[in-house]
Amino acid sequence: MSWIDNLSALPYSTLLILFVNIGAVLVSSVIFRLMVDVDRLEAQEFEVRNYNRIVKEAERRGDKELLRKLKRRELRIKQLTSWASKQRFKVIAVTILPFMAVSLLLSSRYLGIEVALFPFDAPFLREFSFSAWYLISYFAAYLPLSRLFRTSQSLWQDAGTGGAGGGA
Repeated sequence: MSWIDNLSALPYSTLLILFVNIGAVLVSSVIFRLMVDVDRLEAQEFEVRNYNRIVKEAERRGDKELLRKLKRRELRIKQLTSWASKQRFKVIAVTILPFMAVSLLLSSRYLGIEVALFPFDAPFLREFSFSAWYLISYFAAYLPLSRLFRTSQSLWQDAGTGGAGGGA
C-alpha cells in the first residue's frame, strides 16, 4: 500500500482535508490583506454604522433638524458604502476560487469515501462524509484565522461597538 493510498484511509484523510482547508484559508486571508486596506475599510464601515445609528435615533425621537443635517452627509455615506462593497467584491472572486478549486480537487478523490468519523451516527453523514467534513473543517479553520487576520466583517462590527477590532 503506497502513501497515496494511505491518504484515503482514516485518520489520514481527515487530517489531510483539515490541513488543506487551513492552507486555503491562509491563502485567502493573505490575499485579502494584500488587496484591501483593512484599517481604512474598518474606519469607513464604522463611520457608516455610526451614521445609521444616529439616523435611527433621530427618526425615533422625531428630530427633524438633526435629520436635515444628516441628510447632507448622506451622499458621502453612500460613497463609503459603495467603496466598501467594491473592496469586498474584488476579493470575493479571488478568495472563492481557491475554495472551489480545492473542493473540486478533493471531491474527485474523496467523494463517496468515508473520510471522517463523527461523534454521532447519522446515515447522511456517512453518505456525505467528505462534504460534511470539508465544510466543518473549512469553518473550523476560517473562524479563528479570520479573527487573527482581521478579515471577517463581523469582527469589524464588533470593533464599532467597543470591541478590540478583532485583535483578541
